[in-house]
Amino acid sequence: MGAALLLTGAAWFAPVQAQEPPAEAADAESPLPRPGGKPITLSQLIQRARENPPAVVASLAALQRLEAQEFQAKGAYLPRVNVGVQGGYLYNNFPYLISKMQAPRAVGAPPVIQDPNNPTTPELGALLQYNADALNSQIEASQQKPTFGQQRVTNTSVNIAGTATVDWALVDFSRGGTVELAKAQRVQQEFAAATAQRVAIQAAVELFLRGVAAQGLVDDAQLSSDRRSDQLKSISALVRAGIRPSVDAQRAEIEAVAARHWLEVRIIEQQLTMASLSAALGEDPENPLRPVPVENDPFAIPETLRKATALAAENRPELRQAEAMVAASQADHRAAIGSRLPVLGVTGTAQLSYTKVDDGFGVTGRNLGGTALGYLRWNIFDPVTFRRAKVTSKAVIEAQKQFESVLLGVKQKVAEALYTAQIAKAQLDRATETLAAAATTRQAQNERYRAGVSTLLELLDAEELEQNARRGRIEASRDYDIARANLLAVCGTIDKLK
Repeated sequence: MGAALLLTGAAWFAPVQAQEPPAEAADAESPLPRPGGKPITLSQLIQRARENPPAVVASLAALQRLEAQEFQAKGAYLPRVNVGVQGGYLYNNFPYLISKMQAPRAVGAPPVIQDPNNPTTPELGALLQYNADALNSQIEASQQKPTFGQQRVTNTSVNIAGTATVDWALVDFSRGGTVELAKAQRVQQEFAAATAQRVAIQAAVELFLRGVAAQGLVDDAQLSSDRRSDQLKSISALVRAGIRPSVDAQRAEIEAVAARHWLEVRIIEQQLTMASLSAALGEDPENPLRPVPVENDPFAIPETLRKATALAAENRPELRQAEAMVAASQADHRAAIGSRLPVLGVTGTAQLSYTKVDDGFGVTGRNLGGTALGYLRWNIFDPVTFRRAKVTSKAVIEAQKQFESVLLGVKQKVAEALYTAQIAKAQLDRATETLAAAATTRQAQNERYRAGVSTLLELLDAEELEQNARRGRIEASRDYDIARANLLAVCGTIDKLK
């Protein structure tokens, strides 16, 4: 029995060069190509997730649009200035008909000689009256006599005119509400952009952790493949020595082939994870990113539901966005109420024209004029304007209810994430203990098989049990990290990871 044990141990540890494994075993030794990819750390990942994903870029672009819209709304406080210029070539052709002249004083007033230099003296008035009477008599005589042809006046001129109008609403009760509405919409979009960043970071961190776990699963599959390959070589030597039946070599060969293909599947899964990680950061999946494992545990999660809810209420951008939506609805309602009130303002117009008479007669040269007026505009009765306030008041109630719904939804997600993390922690502890027990069982069965007191199936079962336990431990660790990352995400602090 001792000689048999010695022979079995020598055959088990026989050098690989002294064996001739089948072709499949030789293929199992050839290393499969590992995926490359550009390495990326967790801090680099979070920074890129804040800026590069398409959803984040679109949200930031919408924020810029609303900032411009707020700037536009503030322009209502400034005066409006309109400037117009017109020009043209004028042509007039009309009959020349002289009307009667009116004297500057009543007919028959006695002349009084006063100041000869004053053109408004009664003496000058009498003289003008005399001239008017004489001219009117001549006009009447000419109109009573038939004339051959009719005299006409022709006038051609070039005219250029410019007009400037200023309108400034000094008191407008709806204007402030409109500006506040634009500001609230801009604030709302700021938090919407922060929400998009949080979602992008959460998705990227989850893919990062899956990528780290995928690398661990590849290493685990490589370990299993190497063990199956060494096992096939050793069992083949035992079969040739007549210690073990040939069916053991066939079974070991099957296990080696399966392990090799399983390693290939794990490598492809890692490639898929790296490509998905690259796409999640807004980059080309053809340039995959390989996550660098974090040395220290970066996930410091709250221990109780109360602490987690408090963190979420303080940091979740969705809550701030819902609050901004309420503020926007209130501002819109104030604008609707203000539109019922009068508007006070001033308006002014200035005109400057230049006329050049090319032919005929008329006024030529520059002409300057202007007006300045104050105004009061008040829609005393406008059914649409007056009924709009009822709509906006209902919108305020709707926004408040939506905020309450968002708050309740956040609390629910916080509770789910917290308890999911606790469940994942319990599963990780179970997987860790299971792995320790499976490793002990595999080692014992290995010793029993080398001692010839157990069969190959018992050894393979023990090794499969340990392999499943190792894989379960890696997956449980991955799930626990993802659960903690999700908890930090619903608490609004995932962007603080390093």
